Amino acid sequence: MWNGQKPVNCKHPKYLGVTLDRSLTFKKHIQNCKTKVNTRNNILRKLTSSQWGVNPNTLRTSALALCYSAAEYACPVWSQSSHAKYLDPALNDSCRIITGCPNPTKTNCLYLLAGIAPPDIRREVVSRGEMYKAKHDLSHMLYGSQAAKQILKSRQSFLYSTAPLSSPSEETRLELWKDRLRVSVTGKFCLKQVTTVQQARPGTVTTVQQARPGTVITVQQAKPGTGPAVQRLSLKLDIRERSQG
Repeated sequence: MWNGQKPVNCKHPKYLGVTLDRSLTFKKHIQNCKTKVNTRNNILRKLTSSQWGVNPNTLRTSALALCYSAAEYACPVWSQSSHAKYLDPALNDSCRIITGCPNPTKTNCLYLLAGIAPPDIRREVVSRGEMYKAKHDLSHMLYGSQAAKQILKSRQSFLYSTAPLSSPSEETRLELWKDRLRVSVTGKFCLKQVTTVQQARPGTVTTVQQARPGTVITVQQAKPGTGPAVQRLSLKLDIRERSQG
């Protein structure tokens, strides 16, 4: 008994806004974040339509303030979880609302058009910033503390796996994003798909011949027309061994 009341077992207690579970997988917390982001996406949809709405800059600012702020709250704690990727589809919808792109649009194109770095890159930069504060900020609660001994590989703390932020957050996000989209790829990254259409008529299709790793990718260009130029860049990087030619 505690103050005359019998304690109740809570499977998912919440501490400082983070929902915990017995295995520290943060699955329940990520599900709650996804539900919250989907609810705020509905607010963004109220600001725009197919024939009217606010300008994209206003939508982008609103999405960063409403959706991304909720999705990145305390992300250094749970970003190492294998369930973190299940939050990304909700943020993809936020970028679709900003850009007005349909569902079949590639996610890499969505973030390029919206001017927002992919969610995993943003979480990585936030974790690096928190690591920098833990090492240099005397008022930070983690200053001078040592990370707990790692027992399970799947429960790795960001204090072990994250390097401190060495440059401003904006520059770090751009550098990580550029590394992912760099065309001249070496090592284990292999460029799989590049599509560029210039002055293509509406409704025409440009196909890409899939090439083996290490070979040249050719593009079949659509019949040129007199309409406005349409440029589309779709980059998809596959982590696999590149054949030596």
